[in-house]
Amino acid sequence: MRGWRFGSAVARALCPLAAAVVVLAGMLNWSAAGPGDSNLLQNGSFTAEAGGRSAEWTVRDSGQKVSLDKQEKPAGAEQSLRLDVVKDVGEGYGEILQVVKIKPATLYRLQGDLRMTQARLGLYQVKLHKAGKEISRISTDEAVRGQWQTLTKEFRSDEADGAQVLCRWRQNRSTVGQTVWFANVKLTEMGPAPVQKKEPVPPPAPKCEAVPTFESVGLYWSLPQGSPTVAAQVAYRAAGETAWKAAQDLWYDGRALGGAAGRVPRQHRRAEAGNAIRGAADAGRRAGRPDPSGGDVERDVPHRQDR
Repeated sequence: MRGWRFGSAVARALCPLAAAVVVLAGMLNWSAAGPGDSNLLQNGSFTAEAGGRSAEWTVRDSGQKVSLDKQEKPAGAEQSLRLDVVKDVGEGYGEILQVVKIKPATLYRLQGDLRMTQARLGLYQVKLHKAGKEISRISTDEAVRGQWQTLTKEFRSDEADGAQVLCRWRQNRSTVGQTVWFANVKLTEMGPAPVQKKEPVPPPAPKCEAVPTFESVGLYWSLPQGSPTVAAQVAYRAAGETAWKAAQDLWYDGRALGGAAGRVPRQHRRAEAGNAIRGAADAGRRAGRPDPSGGDVERDVPHRQDR
């Protein structure tokens, strides 16, 4: 009896420890299930039924025949969702969908099996939503006619916080009498989306214009980074000649085109009257004559009549 009492005491002492080990083992087993291991969709196998249709999925009724098929199914599946196109409803796609919550800035994979009696009849699609509003759509390729195929599409959620996963099919005149089967639909989380590097936006091209008068050409060159310390070197040549000749540099005018009344440069007056032309200045630039008021860069350049 003494030994039994000792054994009972040990057993009683070990019971809490054993329970803790079981709980810890359960926690370890739960934490081992990482991204991509679980399906975010309910009843993606279409095995749970509700009123003769697949539970957890919403059918947008467009007059087509929807049923569960235990005969036509991919290997390893119990059954499939069958859609028979019996009505022409135009160019829009039919849809059976499920709404799920997703995480922003995350990678996901949509996967499903599909078979059809006509090429490009059906596909899988995801509509991404933010605060209840659709912001983008991602679709798999459309399957070809014949045997079961597995379609896969990976995508970024970006700023979306919700999604609709859809089984879609064409339902126009050319598809009436055709059938498409859906099976084993999965949406899995793959982990955080890598940060996308933004490509640098090139600066806008300088605005170059030129307007000829009877004896000269008014040149105008505008760019966002223009300043009194940035000027343009001008070169010209007569028609038929190959050698370029240096002209006077453009000078910087910091005022908006037109300037204040009574202080508008002569060249600006011609531009407003439509008598000036603005043309490209040579890419070589050097410091020019600053104007304290600032604005466009301009210079009248004499030219010959044969140009």
